[in-house]
Amino acid sequence: GKGNRTLYVNWAWEHKKAEARDLLLSDKGKKLRGLRCAEVENVFGQIKWNYSFNRFHLRGLKKVSLEWGLVCLAHNLRHLNSLSCG
Repeated sequence: GKGNRTLYVNWAWEHKKAEARDLLLSDKGKKLRGLRCAEVENVFGQIKWNYSFNRFHLRGLKKVSLEWGLVCLAHNLRHLNSLSCG
């Protein structure tokens, strides 16, 4: 483009990105990343898709926490039932 441009580099941000990259590429980081996709994201996908849980119906932190607890309880009971039957 036309005109003068100025490029700024946030060195603190670049340093933090390098730290995060080093942690992710370490042996421990690779091991933890390998477990992550099997542990958490799969469950959220199942809850959203299988139970059609797309939003909370209650308002307020206390009520939302209760609603989420019930959803998790239902998921765990279904999962436990499928393990014992199959």
